[in-house]
Amino acid sequence: MSTKVSAAFEFNGMVLPLDHLLPTKVVKESDKRYEGILIALREEGLLEPLMVHPAKGIKDRFIIVDGHYRHRALKELGHTEVRCLLSTDDESFTYNHKVNRLAPIQENAMFVKAIRSGVKPERLAAALNVPLQRILAQINLLDGLDKEVVSALKDKPISHDTLRLLKKVTPLRQQEIVDILIPSNTYSKQYVRALLAATKPGDFLVPNKAKEIKGVSPEDMTRMEKETDAVEKDFNLVKEEYGQHVMNLTVARGYVKKLLSNTRIQKFLQKHYPDLCTAFHDLVELESL
Repeated sequence: MSTKVSAAFEFNGMVLPLDHLLPTKVVKESDKRYEGILIALREEGLLEPLMVHPAKGIKDRFIIVDGHYRHRALKELGHTEVRCLLSTDDESFTYNHKVNRLAPIQENAMFVKAIRSGVKPERLAAALNVPLQRILAQINLLDGLDKEVVSALKDKPISHDTLRLLKKVTPLRQQEIVDILIPSNTYSKQYVRALLAATKPGDFLVPNKAKEIKGVSPEDMTRMEKETDAVEKDFNLVKEEYGQHVMNLTVARGYVKKLLSNTRIQKFLQKHYPDLCTAFHDLVELESL
């Protein structure tokens, strides 16, 4: 059964006078976010159209659904018109929750592409209103990370700090940690730091700095390393057997479904084994395994 999903906005944009747009939020010029957008518009121009919705009962007027900062900045810069998209709903949540945010590795790719295209880091820093050191750190974010690790994490919500932690260990250990992060869908700095704490000294790029953890004795570290090794082995075993288990369950569900399609068998189960019959029906009706 297919579900038709309606668009959150009309795809054909329009150019509207700034004075015809009605804001619903007050933008303060002292707001740092506003300052950044003002600089970006001055340096690069408008990259993202405003989202508007027709005002009820007021001809040729539109309520700003998304883009209050851009609207205010464009007026300050002397613009009179702006390109807009017409929202099909007058609530900003409907539009904003459809926006996909860039993952850090994707963001890095965007910066690197801009630099290779001839955009200077200083110009990027000015356009985004951030320190130059931050732009340089973003550009070098993936240095020291294994290529397979980068590929595996390219669309994952992993923070910059977490990626920097991964750089402390060898490529092989990076891959082992990522093999734990992805199935668990946990990418927090604290989780990775815990995995590093139980990593063997030889797996660190700088072994003498590997165990600088307050409140943890060498005996505790040794025990954590052994326990982590055991957990990782169990985890890998489960991961290897998971596919086979799912296939077996899929075959079993198909067989049970065929049994329940027989009226005589179903009546027999309902009469003599009602609990089992209910469990079989629940299994057949599962949307996913």
